Amino acid sequence: MIIASTYFARKDMHKGTMKSPDGLTVNMIDHVIVDSRHQSNIINVRTRRGQMRILITTWSKVG
Repeated sequence: MIIASTYFARKDMHKGTMKSPDGLTVNMIDHVIVDSRHQSNIINVRTRRGQMRILITTWSKVG
């Protein structure tokens, strides 16, 4: 198993998945975990910023 959300190189500001209420602290608490045999199917993992939570989006090959 691999953690796909840490597999791709990103700037630190794009790695966090939750902001604290004061807006100063950002933590990576959500991950995308993939079986190693399906690792090559993952194309990209990105974060989408919201108010408090940050959505993780994953692109993968199907087929």
